[in-house]
Order: sequence, then C-alpha cells, then structure tokens
Amino acid sequence: MQSDLGMYDFNDTIAAIASGKAAGARTIIRIAGGDTFEILSRLVSIDIKPTHRRVESVRIKVSDDNFTIPAKLYTFCAPDSYTGGDICEIHLTSCGAIVAEIFAKLIALGPRTAEPGEFTYRAYINGKLDLSQAEAVAEIVSSSNRYQLNAAEKLLTGKLTNQLSQIREKIIELCGLIEAGLDFCDENIEFISTDDALIRAGEIAELLKEVLAGSVSFEQIIAADAVAVAGLANAGKSSLVNSIAGVDRSIVSDKSGATRDVLEHWVQMEKCDCVLFDCAGLSVSQNDELSKRAQTIAVEALNYAAIMIFCVDISLSDYKHDIEILKQLDRTPEIFVATKSDTADKARLGEKLAELKKVFGKDFLPASSETSVGIDDLKDRIQDIIVSARLKSTEAGEKVAITKRHLEIVTNAIETIGNAANEITAASGETAVMYLRMIYENLSGMGAEHLDEAVLEKIFSTFCVGK
Repeated sequence: MQSDLGMYDFNDTIAAIASGKAAGARTIIRIAGGDTFEILSRLVSIDIKPTHRRVESVRIKVSDDNFTIPAKLYTFCAPDSYTGGDICEIHLTSCGAIVAEIFAKLIALGPRTAEPGEFTYRAYINGKLDLSQAEAVAEIVSSSNRYQLNAAEKLLTGKLTNQLSQIREKIIELCGLIEAGLDFCDENIEFISTDDALIRAGEIAELLKEVLAGSVSFEQIIAADAVAVAGLANAGKSSLVNSIAGVDRSIVSDKSGATRDVLEHWVQMEKCDCVLFDCAGLSVSQNDELSKRAQTIAVEALNYAAIMIFCVDISLSDYKHDIEILKQLDRTPEIFVATKSDTADKARLGEKLAELKKVFGKDFLPASSETSVGIDDLKDRIQDIIVSARLKSTEAGEKVAITKRHLEIVTNAIETIGNAANEITAASGETAVMYLRMIYENLSGMGAEHLDEAVLEKIFSTFCVGK
C-alpha cells in the first residue's frame, strides 16, 4: 500500500474478503472506492443505486450455467461510511470454493485486491478515525478473549486521544507565551515569568505521567500468565493438565515419574489466556541425577508461575508426603485440587474433602480427568484469579490500553519536557520552544497529524487483509 498521500488514489476501487475463515461462518466481501456501485450492478445483474444506507437481498451468479446463490448487500454512501467513501459489503453463506469463485469474478470486473489494513487506512486518512483508534481496530480483530477485546474497545472510544488533545493545548499555550516574550523582548513586556513557565511545564509533565499511570500496554494484556501444576509424582497432574488444555499432550502413565521435563500448553479461555506448565512430580528424595534435575526444573517453573495449582490424590489414605513437599515450596499455592475425585462416591467425597481441609487448612476443589467433573470450575477459578489481578493493577479496568508506540512517545515526551524546563530556567526561550514543539509534533503522531509515511506503512502492514 502506498502511503504517499500525494500519490494515493482514494477513488481507486478495492475489494477483499473481510471475514474470518471459520467453516460454515458467514462470509463478508468488502468493496470500497469510486466504482463500487457500478461494479456491483454488473456482479448481481441489477442496478444498485447509491443511497444513504441500504440492505438488499440479491442472487449472485457463480457460474456460466446460471447457478446462483442468495446474498445480502449492505451499501453505504460517502461520506457516511466506515472509510468515508462509497462502500458495500456482500454477506453470504457458502463453501470456500464458491466464495473464491465469486471473489475472482468480482476482481475481474475491475477492483484490485486491498492491501492489509487499507480500508482502515482510508478511514484514518478521511478523518473517520484517528491513528490510535485505527490501531485499536487491529487489536480488536486480533483479540483472543474478552479482556483483550474490552481493552481494545477503550482505545477505540478515543479516551487517549482526548487526553493528548488537552496536553497539546497546554503545550501550544506555553509556546505562545514564551514566543510572545521573545518577539517583544526589546520592549520590556513580560508575557510569562520564568516561575510561571516552569509551573506550566511541570503541569504538562504531570499530565504526561498521568497518561502512563492511567494506561496499560497491549503487550501486558496479551502476555499470558503462567499457571503451573504441582504435586507428588502420580498425583494425576498430567491428566489434569490434558483436561484443562483439551488435548492429550502430556504423557499419562501409572508409572511414577513419567513426566521429566516441563511441558507448556497454551490454553485459550473465555476471559483470558494462560500458559499451563506440566511439571515433573515432586518427591521428598531423589534417587538419581535425572530425578534431581527434573525436580530442579519443576521448582523453577513453579516459582516463575503466576498461579500454582497443588494437586493431591484424593484416593490416598495418607498425605504425609504431600505435606512434606508443600512445606518445601517457596510459596503457598493459589489453588488446591483434589484429583481423581471420581474414585469416591458423593458421601465419601464430602468426607475426603473435609479431611483434606483439616490436614492442609485449605479448601480443595474436587476434579476428575476421567469424568471431567470439576474441570470447568477449575478453569473458572484460574480465570478469576488472573482477571482479578489484572483489574486490580488497572484500577478496575478503567485504564486505557496503549500500544508500544504510544508508550515510547509519551515516555520520550516526559524526558523532553524536562529538557524544556531546564532551558526555561537558563533563560533560553528559543531552545525551550524547540523542545515544546518537538513534544507537540510527537504527540500529534499518536492521533492523526504529522506522521512519517514509513511509520504509517509499518502500522497498517500489521492489519489483516479486508480490515
């Protein structure tokens, strides 16, 4: 995609498949540009007249033997559309081969295949979105859970843009006052004193710091927390891990010590993701060098994890070894699980859970890998701990989500406002204004103004085709 605005043709008609590739899902083909409605009229063999907004049922010809399929056309006219220009979406439900045939017929009528992010690029250039909101679109598309989606939606609402707009106004006010003093320096007119200028610079610095304090990076949100499963060898850890992950990756064996290394499983859940560690079983003593090494690696993984799940085989009659290894751990596990709960009937299960609470002083969650009973409850417990910790660190989710690019710009601005303050103290107004304008330009780049074309190219190249 050419990001040179002088060369970019906004009337050029582009098209792309804008939906995902899930089997059986509705397919969305998006078209935008000056010839959108004329091309559509040829594709569906009826006259598509531009109106403000329109939904129409049509049949699209797939092959030369008059085979057609039903579809819905959603039309939006400039300037009241996502891109700011004429745009249409074809919604249909069909197999991949038919969709590919229809899209090929569409491209043969004149439009070119859109570049990644080109629809959103047009929305940005036409002032429908600022750059931070455009980046939020990419984050929404790539979100894999509710927490990431909510964070991206906060950025899309423009909260960050509003904060930065207020800061930029204060920067321009300070620049104007300092420059006015420079222009009339021979007439002994003071527009702002050094002390007042320093106070204003300090206020700008504090507002910039508030942006960082009131934000959380997408990298922090996306980074999955580590969840490690601990317990004696043959306590049912690997079976439990397989049940949580939904795949049989960890080796399950009646023989003690089947797991030697740490196995990682990426687990997607409704509210958040996590990396699940299946560690070697812990033991009071290790008889060989391999066992010692496996134990060391397991302990390291347990110490690294954000959440530790401690498993105890509920069918055991004696828990002294479990108690011994629990005492050797550097921390108290967040979740206690009574594995193999299917080995006890309902009455016996209650007795065993009460016994475990008396012995360990903790409530145990019963779970069975054989029957899957308790697995959903365990996943809910994991999610609750992760989300609660994140919400606590982001003030109940009120912080705005920012990208790495935003973080770097604001961090640099805080450093630069310090330089400006030093120049104000040194009575070097020209240099202070230079620093202030540098901050203004950089902050403008976070939203919509004055941005290097190479930066635009890099940002929009990360988008999906059709977005």
